[in-house]
Amino acid sequence: MGSKSDKTQKVQLTGVKETLLMTLYAKALDNRLEKPILNDQKADEMVNAIDYDFEKLIPKGEFRGDNLMVIRAKQIDEWIKEFLKKHPGAIVLNLGCGLDTRISRIGPSSETGSIILVSLHMFIKKPDYQFSHLIIFHGDRG
Repeated sequence: MGSKSDKTQKVQLTGVKETLLMTLYAKALDNRLEKPILNDQKADEMVNAIDYDFEKLIPKGEFRGDNLMVIRAKQIDEWIKEFLKKHPGAIVLNLGCGLDTRISRIGPSSETGSIILVSLHMFIKKPDYQFSHLIIFHGDRG
């Protein structure tokens, strides 16, 4: 069996960009709890695929099940689900979402009908903006 570095992608983020990893890691740690709030398996998969010292962001033993990053994500998920139930053909645009995995948590279902979720990941570099990633997910009822 190979080492972790054989199966993971090394990342070197600093400053504000490094905070992308903190929210991702909080969601992954929540997923590992006996009773997770988000059930965000995608965040856990992503953390396992990244070669990074996540414990420097949230030291071992300091994560609690009432983590505000996780609770905030859950509340936003619920607002979006509620909106999509009322407006089944709506378009949800998630700008500047970084490593957000919301699309895997609230994808289309028979309850939401036809939806399009657009997720943009942009890194701002001065003096110009650099577009770096676009994910478009479209799902139909049924």
